[in-house]
Amino acid sequence: MKTRNASANKAKVSKTIRLTPEEAEEFSKICQEEPFTESALMKRLVLEGLTRYKLEKAIAAYTRHEISIGEGAAIAGISYNRFEKELWNRHIMVLEDPQFLQTLASLGESFEQPQLSQAIRRVQEAGVEIDEEEKGRGES
Repeated sequence: MKTRNASANKAKVSKTIRLTPEEAEEFSKICQEEPFTESALMKRLVLEGLTRYKLEKAIAAYTRHEISIGEGAAIAGISYNRFEKELWNRHIMVLEDPQFLQTLASLGESFEQPQLSQAIRRVQEAGVEIDEEEKGRGES
């Protein structure tokens, strides 16, 4: 039994774009360097752009504390681990528990670890402070 790619069974829709002569010339040069037809390369670039757009949109929502890592991964259309890696690569603090820094600070004080307290202060000074509103989000 032959299996087909799921996207091969879907109806195709054509879209057109308008390029300036300079943009069209640049695109033609790129097509000469790549082993793709113009339409295949255009489709590839559009799909890559859509992927980047969804990732940027998800990361922006995550940094505004509107969504969780799992929700961000779903919006971006990627795995949880890949989304988390994208956050780490961009040096975005990954804190699912809004009370994490306070808990860590308490542990530092309890175990008399000044280095830990200093590290937490540096993180907070960098703008990763957990305010009362964010604490409330973690309790819901």
